[in-house]
Amino acid sequence: MPMRLDVQVNTAGRVSQLLVRTEQDPHDLPALNVDKKTAQRTALKALQQLKGHKVRIADSELLAVQRAGRWRAQWLTGFETDDKSAVLEPVYVDANTGKVDPRASRKEKIENPQEDGDGPVDTTQN
Repeated sequence: MPMRLDVQVNTAGRVSQLLVRTEQDPHDLPALNVDKKTAQRTALKALQQLKGHKVRIADSELLAVQRAGRWRAQWLTGFETDDKSAVLEPVYVDANTGKVDPRASRKEKIENPQEDGDGPVDTTQN
């Protein structure tokens, strides 16, 4: 059974891509110095605001994310707005430093799975 599974869902609600890889559990994660509310405020400030539309935080979750071969704890914050045509990218905030991680995007793991070279990668695309 895979250790990691990333799923991409398209706008029609169908699974469009799967990324499966066997990987060791994260270890030696830095201490968490940033709580959820602080990360949400930081993410909201970093978001490109839409003119004339209200943007709300949909949810935040704490993830272990591998960046440049090192594991980091990061808060992933998603947004929603009254403008249904707007696409708001989620924002990653480092749970140790409190800084926004500009390298992160929803496409990073799906489009560049071999970048870190850590183990075999199987992908499926509909």
